[in-house]
Amino acid sequence: MRSQYSNTKSVISALTGLAIDRGLIERTASEIYQYLPNSIRAGMSEDAKRITIHHLLTMTSGFEDNGGTGSVNAELLGAYFRRGLNHAPGEVFADNGNNPNLPSVIITEKSGMRASEFARKHLFHSIGIKQAQWDEDVKYTMRA
Repeated sequence: MRSQYSNTKSVISALTGLAIDRGLIERTASEIYQYLPNSIRAGMSEDAKRITIHHLLTMTSGFEDNGGTGSVNAELLGAYFRRGLNHAPGEVFADNGNNPNLPSVIITEKSGMRASEFARKHLFHSIGIKQAQWDEDVKYTMRA
């Protein structure tokens, strides 16, 4: 079984579209602040509050380039926001693993199920993926 780190971004984009279709997220232009748990929102600057779903999906959130590592742990994400942004949202592309992880947190928060469960229920089964291993902290791997 091979890890699919960069494929995660595509899967998260698809899940975000499904969450929009189901009314869990209004639209990609929505600011993420309104969807995040308080434990993450508490550390957000005014600039960070302007980050949209679109910014996360296009890697233009303003976070530094960190080679794609990240976490869905609320405490770690809150600390990440407290460190601040390197750029204004929408200005610079940077590969940061928290960009796809934040929509995963939002999907979990709004759907009441882990992103992996949401993926199995609404995406994987319908496209023939029978087994998926999903590390809820960073990545997932899948097999058709």
